[in-house]
Amino acid sequence: MPEVCAAMTSEHLLESVRYALLRCRSIGSEREVDVFRYLNLMYVFGFQFEQLPWVKRILAETSMHPRARMDWLSSHALYVASQGARHVRG
Repeated sequence: MPEVCAAMTSEHLLESVRYALLRCRSIGSEREVDVFRYLNLMYVFGFQFEQLPWVKRILAETSMHPRARMDWLSSHALYVASQGARHVRG
């Protein structure tokens, strides 16, 4: 996301990486790929993307393995983005 990163200071970029790592840990995953996916979601859907209803629903599904939730979150985000709606409520 070069356009997003270009608008951020080095400190803000570092903080966003730390935040993504912290959030992934809270979800139950510390895999590097999940941190990168989380960062991409933040940069595409906004830093408060976890407040979107579809994101809340996926993250609340604690009966699923954390990797499965991250896979679901990523695949649904690709679908949402392909529809041209960055902030789909459903």
